[in-house]
Amino acid sequence: MITFAVFDDGTASEIVLGDFHEPSGDAPLKCHPITMQSKDVIDSAQTAFWAAYHVLKSLHYIESNERFAFPYQFKESRNIQVLGSSAGLGFCLKFAQVIHLAKTGQSLGFSIAATGVITDCTAQAQVTWVTGIKAKFKAAKLCMKSGDRFFYPSENEEEITREMREEALQGGIRMIPVGTPKEAVARLLEKFPQEVEPPEVIVDTIKKIPERSPFAKPSMWGILGALVLFIGIVIFLMWCKPLTATSELIASSEAQSTDRGLKIIPSGGGFRILFTSPENCYLYLYQLDSHKNVTRLFPNPDASQVRNPVISGRSHQFPDGKEWFVLDQNTGTEKIFVFAFRHPAQDLEEAFSRFDSTAVGAEKERFREELIRRLEDKSKACASAPRGCSGASDCFYKEHAFWHK
Repeated sequence: MITFAVFDDGTASEIVLGDFHEPSGDAPLKCHPITMQSKDVIDSAQTAFWAAYHVLKSLHYIESNERFAFPYQFKESRNIQVLGSSAGLGFCLKFAQVIHLAKTGQSLGFSIAATGVITDCTAQAQVTWVTGIKAKFKAAKLCMKSGDRFFYPSENEEEITREMREEALQGGIRMIPVGTPKEAVARLLEKFPQEVEPPEVIVDTIKKIPERSPFAKPSMWGILGALVLFIGIVIFLMWCKPLTATSELIASSEAQSTDRGLKIIPSGGGFRILFTSPENCYLYLYQLDSHKNVTRLFPNPDASQVRNPVISGRSHQFPDGKEWFVLDQNTGTEKIFVFAFRHPAQDLEEAFSRFDSTAVGAEKERFREELIRRLEDKSKACASAPRGCSGASDCFYKEHAFWHK
């Protein structure tokens, strides 16, 4: 369970937190740097620890009255010229790892490398763009093994090349883009969900009700039970709010088919996809033609400058500007898969990477069939699973079919 910060010069350094000790004063968090001379690093560490502290409180890992004091440092001595605020995400996730181990007694069972600037000390902070992402990924590869994870800002997603993804896939390293410390901590701890305990204040109040109290009457217990049930329903509905979005296919020239009920788009014609979501989400657009050719329309830097996660409340058009996705000469029924998720779809990304990076041959065909099967299984799971507290709550799916004439 090691956490590495990675740097622009292609090197990495392990982040070490010392033992917790009794904090002085009333501040809930006291973190003391050791053998650190860079003010940028110290400032980024302080900001990251505070952001992690507030995030862990919101996730019920930390009680409201808990205080922490601890030393921190890099295990290896560092050339201060290459250090900066991009180590913030590493400090944030290291604190989350240590608290998780202290609270549950369970190690996460994998190491991480991280880079990302954390904007402020709150649970609403953002993780923003960093320089030198390729050199930092190279550093992460050198210190990680299969099963480990590399966290980086979502704003750097366009700079993650196909070669980098292939190398991560071959090494068994999970690439995890994040936009906020809260998302980063949640993705770090997602395999170890914490059970929510009954609020102590309610339990203590019930225990202290005297035997002759008016609250001991059945009618008052009924009112209290109804109130608890109501609060539970409100929390349930908020927690289980499904992901919603709208998607529309616009054709450059079209007519209505009389026999299939589909839009007709001729060879050489084109189409666009319009997409809107009320919350930030990770969008994936795939085109499957009648010859089983699969094209990823988004994310696709050749077609759009938009990056995942797509921003809420905006109407996004793919491709950008006045461009169209133009059809080739392979006629027949074609299908556009539109997926949106609250978190990156690692399985889709890996399946497409295997297919896209493989040369023509039997293995290419096998990866093509695997990708198509995964797309179809994913679409069925998103479309047919019950809404509410299930996997479908985090998934939006829309299918656009048309006749390519």
